[in-house]
Amino acid sequence: MPVFLFTDIEGSTQLWEQHRAAMARALIRHDDLLQSYISQYGGRVIKHTGDGVFAVFEEGDPLRCVIETQTAFAQTDWSPLSPVRIRIALHAGDAEKRGDDYFGPAVNRTARLLPIGWGGQILLTPSVAQSSPLPEEAVLKDLGAHLLPDLHEPQIVYTLLHPQLAQQEFPPLRTLSVHAHNLPRQSSPF
Repeated sequence: MPVFLFTDIEGSTQLWEQHRAAMARALIRHDDLLQSYISQYGGRVIKHTGDGVFAVFEEGDPLRCVIETQTAFAQTDWSPLSPVRIRIALHAGDAEKRGDDYFGPAVNRTARLLPIGWGGQILLTPSVAQSSPLPEEAVLKDLGAHLLPDLHEPQIVYTLLHPQLAQQEFPPLRTLSVHAHNLPRQSSPF
């Protein structure tokens, strides 16, 4: 089962507005880093999504890839933009392949997962945890079930943590709602 990966730069609109020339240079470095790590760990960039990428791992090691990618981004001098932080989302599932591109619910679910995270964070679903080996010293932290835009059922979300990652703690996810328990939702605040 393929693993799909989406990335984007946190706060990119503001960075473009304030530092157009520096951001243009940073985006070239950004693209080179992502292409390098994705291909090194057995993945393939499908397309660029403005300030991010859409990639697929039909084999390879997507979890080691994202740890190394986040580490490289944290260690890069992005002056005058420092830091340039990316969000990463991964989901595994079947999708329709047309030419070199992929379509369908698994791709859509991965895309919906991306904006709820924070720069420096790696989010993934249980399907990735079941289909990809966890790198040594890596742990998955269960962030609960969350409603994502355009999806009818809550999605269980994990964040991938590893000692070499610069950031280990993040604010709560930016989701429509949080279901960290099995109690029904209250219809009113009373």
